[in-house]
Amino acid sequence: MAHTADAGRGGNPAGRWFGDLPVAAKIFTAVGVVALAAVIAGVLAVTSLASVYRHGEAIERDNLRPALELSALRAQALTARIAIRDVALSTDKKAAQTKLAAADTAVTAAADTYRPHATDPATVEQFDQLWQQYVDVRDSQQLPEALTGDLKKFESVATSTANPIMAKVMAALDTAATAETTAATRTVADARDTYRSARNNLIILLSAGVLIGAALAVYTARRIVRPLREVGTVLTAMAGGDLTRTAPVSSRDEIGRMAAT
Repeated sequence: MAHTADAGRGGNPAGRWFGDLPVAAKIFTAVGVVALAAVIAGVLAVTSLASVYRHGEAIERDNLRPALELSALRAQALTARIAIRDVALSTDKKAAQTKLAAADTAVTAAADTYRPHATDPATVEQFDQLWQQYVDVRDSQQLPEALTGDLKKFESVATSTANPIMAKVMAALDTAATAETTAATRTVADARDTYRSARNNLIILLSAGVLIGAALAVYTARRIVRPLREVGTVLTAMAGGDLTRTAPVSSRDEIGRMAAT
């Protein structure tokens, strides 16, 4: 059974190269392309998960922790505000003063903890200045009246001076909270965008891998089945006594070599 000469080997070089591969190599090539697509998709998935994890860490580090520290600072400031009233109302002035001093220390500690993590450091500076103003007014004007038990003068100072300053202190903390919320929203949006981008890229890559694998599988099957059909047709003709038929198989794989004999 003769086959056509090399001059009749048309098609592109890549197609001829693939056609000349052994049948097993053709099959392994198709499987390898699908496996490669799966590996690339897996690597992309792991990389994307790492990116999402980093965003999660950023939310905890840059948003959740500062928000909790800011909340603790607000609570300590309110505790200190209540402590001065306890001095005015308590019969044990010394113990009440000790609690007031402890509350002031707690405010300072809370501010020092929050300061390095604050999204808007300027609001912390504003808080420090306003809080010091409040403490100065409280200790110089309210505390003496609280120690003497003059509640009328104590409330007068609170209404006219201390409370307005404390309102500004709380406003500064509100501004800081707004900055933290804005930053958290932005971080969550970035994490969502990263997830969506990773998901879309993964879907595209998997789809492309499946399509390429399917196309290569069909192409491989044709490169194997079509020559077999040609050889089968010739063998059928030969069995009927027609020895003039040839198989137009130009590949140099097992089927091509069989067609050439």
